[in-house]
Amino acid sequence: MEFSEEQLNKFWSFIEVKTEDECWEWIGCKNRDGYGLIQVNKVRYLSHRLSYLLANDELPTDLCLHSCDNPPCVNPKHLRNGTLEQNVEDRVARGRGRGQLTTDMVLGVKNPNTNLTEENVKYIRQHYKKTHYHGSNAKELMKQFGIKSKSTFHNIISRKTWSHI
Repeated sequence: MEFSEEQLNKFWSFIEVKTEDECWEWIGCKNRDGYGLIQVNKVRYLSHRLSYLLANDELPTDLCLHSCDNPPCVNPKHLRNGTLEQNVEDRVARGRGRGQLTTDMVLGVKNPNTNLTEENVKYIRQHYKKTHYHGSNAKELMKQFGIKSKSTFHNIISRKTWSHI
């Protein structure tokens, strides 16, 4: 992905760059968890993910984890590619988060309360269509996959659940 000099200058203008090993704090807009936000080419990025992209020429395949445990940090030396499970382990070990994730949490198909597979979830996300004039095909997909709750469906689409895929 290519960025213009103007876009890169905008990105760097929101960073307090310090020494190579210190945290580089994002001083721009942040979400409720303290992670920086920036929009480039009509795409909204978490600032640490964009920093990882610029340093590695690719986005993390799953999550972008902080070794420094500092959400506004965008220093590429403090960022690494990781999984949801690694992130949960880090959060529990550091005593962070709102308590919604634990290391004994059963995700995805391993959860005995689900009837869905990862393929089902991918299919739902790929085929969900929401239009301004015609509503959406949510009811059809919910019926097809036996999802009874609108909130369950919304959580799948918005990645509040099944976020590991």
